[in-house]
Amino acid sequence: MFLKLFFLHIAVLVLNGQNVVINSRISGGQPATKPYPYQVSLQVNATVYGRKDMANTFNDWGHWCGGSIITNRVVVTAAHCLTDSDDLPIPQEFYSVFVGSLSLNGNGLRYFLSNNRTHPKYTAKDQNYDIGIITAATEITFIPKRVEPIAYTNVETSIGTDCVVTGWGKMGGNADGEDPIHLQELHQRTLSDSECQFNWDVTQTDICAFSRIEQGFCNGDSGGPLVDVRKQILVGIVSRSRKCGFGTPDIYVRVSFFYSWIQDYLKD
Repeated sequence: MFLKLFFLHIAVLVLNGQNVVINSRISGGQPATKPYPYQVSLQVNATVYGRKDMANTFNDWGHWCGGSIITNRVVVTAAHCLTDSDDLPIPQEFYSVFVGSLSLNGNGLRYFLSNNRTHPKYTAKDQNYDIGIITAATEITFIPKRVEPIAYTNVETSIGTDCVVTGWGKMGGNADGEDPIHLQELHQRTLSDSECQFNWDVTQTDICAFSRIEQGFCNGDSGGPLVDVRKQILVGIVSRSRKCGFGTPDIYVRVSFFYSWIQDYLKD
């Protein structure tokens, strides 16, 4: 039953009668044109879950979600990447993080977890407060331009900011699209809450971004980073979308809202 609930949780969420894609991957992007050293692949052991189809070519670990390195031990991601459909935490021993490679089959580094935590106000029902924190069991080795942390701030991002979202995501605008091995990137601009409210019931914990129809995230890249291109600051965490590249804004966790919560975690 646990596994059944777990896999149902990552498929489709229904909000206000609308199908909402969660655990999303990028659609309509392009192969990454430069390193994104803060990007991680949060992976699950495909053998444990009986899902050999999730495993990559060389091992039993399959890509599950994205995440962003913020210290040499800590990664931020989406809460729904770390919980089942009953909001229960998924055991940390089922996870690892893969860093330092643009390719899922590349020469990256793998780290296991000592702890993971979701925001106490998060629920799968409404997806608000959709933020989680992962702690690696050992220090993440920083390598210039390959493995490095991303900055974050408590200052809100301006409307119309040029941002880039990255992830290993289904291509072609639907959940049956191809899974790329190479990291994908997509540029979007942040929107005002009023622009986003037309399509979503957004709250102060959310930030919206959009490029055009047939572009956006889709099944698999939840937890991945939305980064201010000019300032190189983590602006958002991939949370939810209506459909892959459907033409409505994508919804991210507003990182600035959770600055104090993250800092409090780091002090523990």
